[in-house]
Amino acid sequence: MTLSTTKIYRYDPDTLEYLPAPQSVFARIDPKQHRDNLLSVLENSADDAPAPPILIPANCQKTAPPTTKEGYAIVAVLDSNGQPTGWMYKDDYRHQVIYNTADEMQSKTVTVLGPVPDGWTLKKPDAYSKWDKKSQAWVVDTKAKTAALSSLIRAQRDALLTSTDWRVVRALELGQSLSDEWKAYRESLRNVPEQSGFPTTITWPTPPTSTDSDSSSTETGQSTATSAS
Repeated sequence: MTLSTTKIYRYDPDTLEYLPAPQSVFARIDPKQHRDNLLSVLENSADDAPAPPILIPANCQKTAPPTTKEGYAIVAVLDSNGQPTGWMYKDDYRHQVIYNTADEMQSKTVTVLGPVPDGWTLKKPDAYSKWDKKSQAWVVDTKAKTAALSSLIRAQRDALLTSTDWRVVRALELGQSLSDEWKAYRESLRNVPEQSGFPTTITWPTPPTSTDSDSSSTETGQSTATSAS
């Protein structure tokens, strides 16, 4: 009788994931059990010895794993005693990013085998999105989007008003009134939120190209210079 080894397949003791070649190993024949079998054959005058018993290392099995499948890992199936009985496919989303359906700003990278946890999704949200349970998809949160855009436009409007404040101060220092053009421009800026298309469509007022206060300031300077001379 020719003795031979048997190929076995190893799996990870923690995840039960199949560890492919070259980590697959060959089982060893149990020498003591095989000797006992041979003695039994001699004592009973049998024609041949039974197949030699095989020593299966821990976290291994003789059943060959199935072919690989995209998006899945091959893991060992264990019985109630913790002994392997075959293989199965298990969802594998490791290294992928999932998003919290209750908070679109929260995400994490998957590190373990198994389905996507409840309350999380692989679908990436867009800006101002909220999770719709019925359609199982992200939908635009119109209210949040409008509020954010409104704040952005108001901040831009405030910056433009602030950039012209010096003209008001200058006119007061000279004892003059701000020109009607600049008064109208600043008033138009204040009224931007009142536009019918606010905040998605804005018509920004055009600032005046010259001012009475600038001209008056220049004239005052020239008069002062003339008097001094």
